[in-house]
Amino acid sequence: MLTHTEALHAVLSAAIPGPVETRSMDLAAGAVLREDLLADRDQPPFDRATMDGIAFSRTAWEAGVRRLTIEGIQPAGAPALRLSEPAAGCFRIMTGAVLPAGCDGVLESEQVLFEETVAQIADTAVWQPHRNVHGQGSDKKAGHVLLAGGCVLTPQRLAIAISAGAASVCVSQPLRAMVVSTGNELVDLGEALAPYQIRPSNAYGLVAALRDYGCRAARKHVPDDLEAMRELFSASVTEVDLILVSGGVSKGLYDFVPRALEEAGVEKIFHRVAQKPGKPLWFGQHPQGATVFGLPGNPVSTLIGFREYVVPWLRRSLGLPDALTEWVTLNDLPASVAPLTGYFPVRKAPDMNHPCAVDLVAYQGSGHLAALAESDGYVVIDPEVVPNLTTAIPVPFRGWGAI
Repeated sequence: MLTHTEALHAVLSAAIPGPVETRSMDLAAGAVLREDLLADRDQPPFDRATMDGIAFSRTAWEAGVRRLTIEGIQPAGAPALRLSEPAAGCFRIMTGAVLPAGCDGVLESEQVLFEETVAQIADTAVWQPHRNVHGQGSDKKAGHVLLAGGCVLTPQRLAIAISAGAASVCVSQPLRAMVVSTGNELVDLGEALAPYQIRPSNAYGLVAALRDYGCRAARKHVPDDLEAMRELFSASVTEVDLILVSGGVSKGLYDFVPRALEEAGVEKIFHRVAQKPGKPLWFGQHPQGATVFGLPGNPVSTLIGFREYVVPWLRRSLGLPDALTEWVTLNDLPASVAPLTGYFPVRKAPDMNHPCAVDLVAYQGSGHLAALAESDGYVVIDPEVVPNLTTAIPVPFRGWGAI
């Protein structure tokens, strides 16, 4: 049985960045950029006024001139004017406008009394060259990297790309995914539910989680029947990039998923990991088709298995960098920890002295789905840490949130 570290290494070793596509900017939000985006010109492309006010020369200021003749108005989006009398003239200037030629800075309107053609600077005004000027190229020089490949095009990054004139970008193609729920006990929404049956919460949760990563995810259900499973997997395994199966991977009499997958041509990479919950995790790949995760059916096991193994695979496959580990300390310790890697739901409980502290959530095992509503994520406690574990020892934290 593999350790958690060995299993994760196997998962990541099986993941490679997938194909790319060119997408117009109005459809690129949320996609993963797969090329560096360079500045097409200096940013900002000119010396830019950051305040409404007057633009004038240091010649006038250093000579003590505080009453200046207004030679004109420099609005945003207009070519730069030129100051004809540096010792006595100025321009009214608007935020975002180019600094007029012959001017060295901008004094904000609050320090100026405007008459018809004269700007009287207040006696208390403070000014120096380059005041209220965003210098050309001070953010980025032309040709420098604005956005590095491997980032998600969030709204702010999309705006940066637009500022560089990008009409389209090279991004990761959406992964095609299928979520398969298994079990005779599952009844879909809207159907009559017997006392001994449950709803397919795992499947709906997994589809939602996949869509957070831009996947085109479909949902299927199959009963505890070997032939039905084999038929579904055989028909689907070369049509999608990823299959997530919920349930049917343990050692019960009706746990047919591993056999059905292998008979459908999926090659097993590992089955079972020394962890709790989620020990029966199954992982494999079809030589010409999908990567497959067989997630244990208990709902907490399913969601932790997704976050712990599927998310790293997704990041690698989409061209995203591996996520950085967040470390926290526990305000209280688990009552008992098995000699396996343990996952414990927690809520963040920071205070002034412990900004990265978390509280354990009341939790009754991998079937206790409702506990997750009170949690922000879970902590990972490896068995070698347990003998020395205290509330001062940092442990890894995994949030439920996407990307």
